[in-house]
Amino acid sequence: MGQRQALQERRRHLRALLDQVVPDSSLTGGAVVVPGCLVGVEDPDEPGIMTYEIAMLAGDEAERLSPDTPLGKDLMWREVGDEASWQTERGTRMRVIVRYIQD
Repeated sequence: MGQRQALQERRRHLRALLDQVVPDSSLTGGAVVVPGCLVGVEDPDEPGIMTYEIAMLAGDEAERLSPDTPLGKDLMWREVGDEASWQTERGTRMRVIVRYIQD
């Protein structure tokens, strides 16, 4: 087995483990995504967590994401562990998983 194949197998294994975790909202901050909160999301196909502030005005801690954007609309009222999906202007279907919410 080549190194690349071994890394892909390890990633599949780790993804399967993470997908089994049931997040507890009492440990992750807020209960649902609402305007003014920070939300961390993960693209299942890319490593790392992206943090957004759901607000009309930019903040210091995260990239601003308007609740009027396709992603912002789909994130609203989601809970930790929920999947949000949206379509880009080019028609590409995107999805992320809510990993944390901070009031």
